[in-house]
Amino acid sequence: MRRSIPTGTQDIGTWLVILQMTAVIAVGTNAGILCFTMNLLTISEWGSVWLFIGFQYFVLITMALFSYFVNDVPQEVRIQLQRQDYLRERAQMSNDEREKENKDKSRKLPIMKTMSSALFQVRRRCLP
Repeated sequence: MRRSIPTGTQDIGTWLVILQMTAVIAVGTNAGILCFTMNLLTISEWGSVWLFIGFQYFVLITMALFSYFVNDVPQEVRIQLQRQDYLRERAQMSNDEREKENKDKSRKLPIMKTMSSALFQVRRRCLP
């Protein structure tokens, strides 16, 4: 029997859901251990139950806020994905569309050259 050839994937798929569920279960068990076995606070049984529920919801809401506000994709990866999309679009363009885009860029280019040479002249005059 031969080992299969490894292939790349887009994401971790089902494992993400499994890891998230493990984290939620871990919050419940850790909150239970913290509230029911540690005797740091002298509170009644019902106080421990309410502390357990409150602590559990606090941690779960904090986890949800972090997952909402923290980006999953780093900035460098996002830039590379945008670059790949651009190159894919360019590859799918016909020659006429490419020529039109290049003409549009060449019209803008003299303006940019003029602006850069003007800035160079200003710098040269201002510097001793």
